[in-house]
Amino acid sequence: MKPILFQIGSFYIPSYYTLISLGILLGIYFFYRYSKKSGFPTVYMLDVSIIVVATCYMGARLFHVIFESPQYYLQHPWDIFSFWKGGYVLYGGMLFPLIFIYIYAKRKKISFLNITDLLAPSVAIGTALGRMACLLQGCCFGCATNMPWGITFPEGANGGLTPSEIPLHPTQIYLMIVNFSIFLILNWRFKHKKFNGELTYWYLMLYAVGRSFVEIFRDDFRGDLFTPYMSTSQFISLIIFIIALGLLIKNYKKTNHV
Repeated sequence: MKPILFQIGSFYIPSYYTLISLGILLGIYFFYRYSKKSGFPTVYMLDVSIIVVATCYMGARLFHVIFESPQYYLQHPWDIFSFWKGGYVLYGGMLFPLIFIYIYAKRKKISFLNITDLLAPSVAIGTALGRMACLLQGCCFGCATNMPWGITFPEGANGGLTPSEIPLHPTQIYLMIVNFSIFLILNWRFKHKKFNGELTYWYLMLYAVGRSFVEIFRDDFRGDLFTPYMSTSQFISLIIFIIALGLLIKNYKKTNHV
């Protein structure tokens, strides 16, 4: 754990936002590479990148407010805008930008699903790096474990919210592995894509499965809307998986009949 990368006097560089920003830049770099390979115009690529950066933080924050701590923010509404204090949900950061990308695609009369296919592996690799930010910050922590790979955080980690002095499942690393594995799969599938939306549906399915599995080992508070049956992220994952699987099967059948 290293919440501060380096510090000079009162000036310091926080690990969390630095690595999140690097993850976004890495995602944009790969989005550019995939766009070049597929012939997607650079001007559109830049527009979409700006949309993603501007809206992913908004969506991630909005999901945190609605699903994780609605009662708190009803009592402290101005804290909604205290984004520097943390409080983000990745699903919101993924789903919210899709709304604005869809509007953009409609206005420009370009394929929405082609854009999301180019974004899918880019998001996976960017998110993999972003999870390193969670590890250094000490958030998104796991439950206690006696496994030899358990990690122990120091006292006061994550503002005192993360248990200290006991080994915890390194769920941040689990999520890094999940996202990097998805990137490798989608990067391979990119060369064999059969229809627009294929990579998008595979990404949503793979992430839903991987995220639901890792949620079993998470122990940080993420809302109690569906307690004790499942976490909020597992519920969202279930809905997304069903929809993505249905669309994938439908399009594969359509492709095979052509």
